[in-house]
Amino acid sequence: LVQNYNYDPANIYVLYNAGYGYNSKIPVDYAATAANIDITMDMLADIMMEGDTLFFFATDHGGQWKMGLEPTAGAADKDEYIALWNHGAYFDDWLNAKLDAINCSRAIIVLDLCHAGGFTWDLRGEPVYVYDFGFMLPPGQSFDDWQPPDRARFAEVCAAMAAHRP
Repeated sequence: LVQNYNYDPANIYVLYNAGYGYNSKIPVDYAATAANIDITMDMLADIMMEGDTLFFFATDHGGQWKMGLEPTAGAADKDEYIALWNHGAYFDDWLNAKLDAINCSRAIIVLDLCHAGGFTWDLRGEPVYVYDFGFMLPPGQSFDDWQPPDRARFAEVCAAMAAHRP
C-alpha cells in the first residue's frame, strides 16, 4: 500500500493477533481485540475529515450469533461478527456505529470472512462500499480440490480502487 499506492504509513493502523506480526516485516499497532478496534475507530473519527477515504480490511473467521433484529425475516434474527484474537468477536452493529461517527467522503469495507454478506444489512448506503470476500465453494468442486483465491492480491486491488475511486 505504501510503495505501490502512496498511502502514508502514519495513516495505516494494523490490528493483528496478540499485537505483533509473525516477523519484523509485519508492522502491528495493536492486538486484534474489540476494545482495540473501538480505540482505533475512535481515533479515526477524531482525525478524518470530508475528502478522506476510509479503507477497512478484515480477514479472519466470521460467524453469526443470535443478538438482535436484522432488517428481514430471511436474516433469521442473527448478527454477523468478525472473529478476533483470543476468541473475541466484533459485531456488524458495532462496526456500523463506529463507521457512522467517522466523517469521510467514502468508506470501502473489505471483509474476508464467512458470513460477511450479513454485514451489508448494517453497512449499506453511500458513501460506504462493502466487498464480501467470504468463503464460497465453487459449484461442482469438492472442498479437497478447491484452492482459495489470492487474498493478499484481492486486498491490494481493493486498496488501489479505494485510492483512485472518484
